[in-house]
Amino acid sequence: MKIPCCKYLLIPALLLLTVSCAEEDCTNLDDPLLTIEFKTRSTTAAGQQRERDTSLVVRHVYGVGMSPQDSLVRPGTYRNLILPVNQRTDTTSFRILYYPAGDTSRTVRTGTISLRYRRQSFFVSDVCGFNVRFNDLDTIRVVMPPNQSLVIFKNTVDEANTPNIRIYF
Repeated sequence: MKIPCCKYLLIPALLLLTVSCAEEDCTNLDDPLLTIEFKTRSTTAAGQQRERDTSLVVRHVYGVGMSPQDSLVRPGTYRNLILPVNQRTDTTSFRILYYPAGDTSRTVRTGTISLRYRRQSFFVSDVCGFNVRFNDLDTIRVVMPPNQSLVIFKNTVDEANTPNIRIYF
């Protein structure tokens, strides 16, 4: 029994088609973003510390040295901010103009956060190229109104975009 030569050509053609369709989708790569959460602390009747999410009315967030009109977010109420980090240097500084969501006086406060980190490029694939992680996140300077504090919660800024910093009010 003879097998037509077409069947021999069909198998390699299907394999080639499958390999060419398996091209990597690089649009799924996230850029590393710094996430800042807002929390309040309180003490229960039993003397235990308790944290709660809180909101801020944010007017502007902009890089130090930039204009407030170059805000990285739209004015609004936020429980957290997701901000880009500078991929060209080992530092990033932000100025935040805000007031607590429950503040009836709506007095705008200013906070300045300056951070440093170590940039680490890593190879994703031939198709996607390189991406960057920011390790060893640390504060250089934090200027905030009294009774507020900042804690680095996760010192790696990567594509997972999980909370890095908590600001307590």
